[in-house]
Amino acid sequence: MSVSLPDAASLDRTQNYMAKLSAAIEDIPGVEYSSAVAGYDILSSAVNTARGVMFINMSPWSERELTATELVGRIMGLGASIDGGSAMAFNVPPIMGLSTTGGFTGYLQSFDGASTRELYEASPASYAAGEPAPCAEPSVLDLQRQCTVISGEH
Repeated sequence: MSVSLPDAASLDRTQNYMAKLSAAIEDIPGVEYSSAVAGYDILSSAVNTARGVMFINMSPWSERELTATELVGRIMGLGASIDGGSAMAFNVPPIMGLSTTGGFTGYLQSFDGASTRELYEASPASYAAGEPAPCAEPSVLDLQRQCTVISGEH
């Protein structure tokens, strides 16, 4: 999350605003804790006493109903309700291979010499095993048929 105060605001003023915002965010059920760094503008990668960055850690899925998208909306409202500054919350960009938008990749392998047909038939059960996780929705099964099965010993 990016925090912004009026240009030329002192570092002390930015820290005070961020302390109030952090306390309000940590009162939201489903938020575990927040970390704040005053004086750094994450959007421009510059040192600026009137800017700050905050990272919010959420409780595990089993301990909360709040989604990251819902939290972003709540934080935007809190940032606007605290006098002196504003907050722009956003979900972190995807980490290639593992993220809220980038997805993840898995491989189904056989170490006992299963045929491609047997692997294909086993794939829906493996795929379905990940469905109960809220972070796995929506998910897509992309079976690549051009994979080569090599058997035998070297």
